[in-house]
Amino acid sequence: MKIAVLSVVLFASLSAMAQSKSLHYDSMRLQAPFNVCLVLNDSATINSYYQTLLNMDTSRILTGLEWYFYDLGANRYKAYMYLKDSTALNTSIHCMERCYSLNNEMTLALWNLGLCYYFKGDCTQSLYYLNLYMSKVKIRKDEKKQIKNIKNSKQCKK
Repeated sequence: MKIAVLSVVLFASLSAMAQSKSLHYDSMRLQAPFNVCLVLNDSATINSYYQTLLNMDTSRILTGLEWYFYDLGANRYKAYMYLKDSTALNTSIHCMERCYSLNNEMTLALWNLGLCYYFKGDCTQSLYYLNLYMSKVKIRKDEKKQIKNIKNSKQCKK
């Protein structure tokens, strides 16, 4: 009887420990320091946030893994745009594709994939993702204008 009670207590303790180590990234991303990193675009913040994301144990993320990959991809997109880090663009594409594969309702990933591929010089892929984005959401006027500019760009007219 004592062994059964000890087993139940031990199991409960281990379960509580496992739950305390799990992460809910979709909630966590809206809190400091993550919420600050979503809006600041200086090189120190971009690089610091990137290291913070890389140091996370993604096996502990119970909910919001798609948001983790979205944030990682958005960070690498910012690194490309603000820091001119060309390798970051490929990382951004990989992360946005992973985000969308985890949750095909993450239409922001489609938008970002369209932009990333455009900056990479692949208009076919860019337009594929932008058209997929347009098929899933009601696009805003500024998005419509940006898509038109991409379609009419010298790069995509070749």
